[in-house]
Amino acid sequence: MVVYSNLENRGYNYDMSTQKNIINVLLTADKEDWLIRCKNTGEKIIDYETHTAEFNKVFNDLQNAGYPVLLYNTSKMTPYQIAKDIVNIANSIEVEHAK
Repeated sequence: MVVYSNLENRGYNYDMSTQKNIINVLLTADKEDWLIRCKNTGEKIIDYETHTAEFNKVFNDLQNAGYPVLLYNTSKMTPYQIAKDIVNIANSIEVEHAK
């Protein structure tokens, strides 16, 4: 929501304080894979570099504010591997908060 508000000049002000108890996940893809996926799904080809830079900026903003943010490259991991890792991390966070 923040990324597209910034890219499309929507003027949305995002309150990061609402991120308590939320794990944000940024899914990326190598440009070559992204282009193939866009072609196969009929998605509009957008400026990969501009969008990637904006997603990384918001990722860093959240991370610098101390909120949990996970980053996965979908060209390197399967959806199953990513989901399994997220569940493991969420479980470890839950255990830490229970102490």
